[in-house]
Amino acid sequence: MSASPFNLQKEKQLILQNPPNMNSTNSIGFQLIAIHTEQFAIVEQEFDTNKPLEFVVNFNVAKNEAQRSLSVLFSNRFMDEDRPIMILECSCHFKLAEESWVQFVEQESNALIVPKTFITHLAVITVGTARGILHSKTEGTKFNGYMLPTLNLLELFTEDARIV
Repeated sequence: MSASPFNLQKEKQLILQNPPNMNSTNSIGFQLIAIHTEQFAIVEQEFDTNKPLEFVVNFNVAKNEAQRSLSVLFSNRFMDEDRPIMILECSCHFKLAEESWVQFVEQESNALIVPKTFITHLAVITVGTARGILHSKTEGTKFNGYMLPTLNLLELFTEDARIV
C-alpha cells in the first residue's frame, strides 16, 4: 500500500454541506478535501524589476490507497537568471469515489492509471489555488504584482498518469 507523502489530517479537511455526487455514473466522482501551503518564501528582496522573471514549474502526483485519494503538488519558482526570487509550493488533495478509484486501478501492478484529462483537471484546480495563495501571501507588498501566468496544462499532461 502506497502512502501519500502529504499528511491528510482530519482537522484540515474541507467539510461540505452538500458534497458533489461522488457516485455519478457520467463522470469521475471526486471531492477536494484539503489544501496545504507546503512552502512559501521570498528569497531575494533586491532584483532588477525592469527585467522579466523566469517562471519554473513542477508537478508531482501521489496516491493514498487507504483514503482513495490523490494529492497534486504544484511547485513554482520566480527566478532572476539563476537566483530564486520567490518560491511557492502547495498541494490539493482529492478523495475519489469508490467506483472511480476501482476503475483506475491496474490489476496486475496495483498502479493507478489516471486519464490525462482528469489529472489535468486536478492540476488546473491546484494552479488556481496557488494563485490565490500567492495573492494572499504577497498582498500589500511589492511582490503582489507578480502573478502566476496562465499555463496550458494540456501541453504538460500529454498522457495518462501512472501512479505507483
